[in-house]
Amino acid sequence: MNVTVCQKLLEAIRDHSPSTKLVNFSSAAIYGNPDRLPISENMEAKPISPYGRHKLEAENLCLKFKEKHGVNSINLRVFSVYGPGLKKQLFWDLYNKTLNGDPIKLFGTGNESRDYIFIDDLLQAIDCIIKRSGFDDHVINVANGMEISIREAATSLLKALNCQKELSFNGEVRPGDPLNWKADISKLKALGYEPSVSLAEGLNQYAEWLGKT
Repeated sequence: MNVTVCQKLLEAIRDHSPSTKLVNFSSAAIYGNPDRLPISENMEAKPISPYGRHKLEAENLCLKFKEKHGVNSINLRVFSVYGPGLKKQLFWDLYNKTLNGDPIKLFGTGNESRDYIFIDDLLQAIDCIIKRSGFDDHVINVANGMEISIREAATSLLKALNCQKELSFNGEVRPGDPLNWKADISKLKALGYEPSVSLAEGLNQYAEWLGKT
């Protein structure tokens, strides 16, 4: 669906509204396990999951439609978004583990890392890109430019939830899960973006929302 829906949108713009610009939501998953950090947009894409491969195919479609048909687009390589409303991935899984009597155990070693961006900051980034980018770049990283370990992130959420359970990791890395991410957000900051929500503040807001679900 990540590829076919993107293609249908590009075709519709080409055929019916050539002046329309497409903001395509791609993913940091296209980078896989990069050779170095931080990850800049010109680094080679090495997806290690079907999801990442499909996102990269969608990006390539955007580039081809831009070159052959003049359809303007930009691909947002979004890193780890979180916030109220999220019902998947690490924080949702961790929250559900706090609801039963079993010890909390997560995949990996805890030393894996992500570059988290709160939903409000994501919206700010999109606004900056739409208003100021000119859609000249093919891709742009959307993140906060901070590397945070899974252990630190999980511990922060447990603190926000006032959960006293012990946290442990099973040492197993699931196929398709990247190890370490930190984005180079130079392009995004040049458009006026500045992170406004810290991980602790964002997780407090997420915990507050979870208490109402």
